[in-house]
Order: sequence, then structure tokens, then C-alpha cells
Amino acid sequence: MPNLLQRLADRADLVVEAWDRLSDTEPWRGLPPAHRIDALPKLVRGLVSMALAEVGAEERARAGLGPAFEHGEQRRRLGFPDDVLFREYQILRDALWKVVQANARQEEAHQAILCLDAAITVATRASLLGYHRPEIDASGRWEEMARQIERDGALACARQQRPNFQRPRASGPSGGGES
Repeated sequence: MPNLLQRLADRADLVVEAWDRLSDTEPWRGLPPAHRIDALPKLVRGLVSMALAEVGAEERARAGLGPAFEHGEQRRRLGFPDDVLFREYQILRDALWKVVQANARQEEAHQAILCLDAAITVATRASLLGYHRPEIDASGRWEEMARQIERDGALACARQQRPNFQRPRASGPSGGGES
């Protein structure tokens, strides 16, 4: 799976193309390309970096979440409501899934998307934090909350948290395994 994820990071353009097709609706349709795509290539590479967190998980999370914080801040500046972030991350997940499915065996694709889902969950929270940064800064809690999300990102995407998808062997006609 690391090879698949690394290929995904190297070909973030494929995810951006899929995102562009899937987001050709309002409220994104009327945005200039720079605002529509935003930090998407950096975000894709950041999500993959978190999903690959075999070593240096906290550093990878910190690097991976930077674009997510920025994205939330940018969407607020453009006047979007904060709930649009949830839809954007769903579109991003759909785009990632399309690219992963097209480039991997089924088992590897499922394992990869589960790791990416953990990274997407943390990145969504980071974007919401970035969106609400003015209020969080005013409360004096930005550093504390940003560090907590980075720690969560490191834990959510740590290698030991990855599932092991070994298919059970059939144990005979009684159906004790696969059918």
C-alpha cells in the first residue's frame, strides 16, 4: 500500500482532475480556478503523507494539516458558510476513491481509502479550525487546538492503527470462511 499512496502523492493532478469534474456544481462552478482548486494539490499530498505515517507521524501530520488550515481560512475569506467544507471533503474523498480504485487491486484500494479516510477526518477538523481561526485566536486557544488536531492526526494515521485485511480461508462446506 505505501507504493500506491506514494504514486497517489506523485500524481495529485489525477485527484485534482477528478475533483474538478465532481465539483462542477454550485457553489464552486463560478469560482476562478485559483480559488476553486485552492490548495488541493498540497492537501492531497498532505493527506497521503499522514496516511503514510510510518515514521515521524506527528511531523507528517503537522505538514499535512497546514494546507487544511489554510483551506478553511480561504473559504471563510471567500464568504462560504462553514458547512461547505464537509461537502468539499466528501467530494475530495470521492475523487481519491476513483483514482485509488483505478490504480490498485480491490484489497489494496480498500486498505488505502481507510487510511485516507482517517486523514480526511482530521483534515476536515483542521479546515473547520482554520475557518473559525479569528474566534479561536480571540479566545487565545489557537496553538492549543492546532496542536491537538496534529496529535490526533498522528494517532489516527499511525501505522499500528492500520487494519490488516487478511481474508479468512474457507473451512469447508459449512461456510466457516469465505463463500
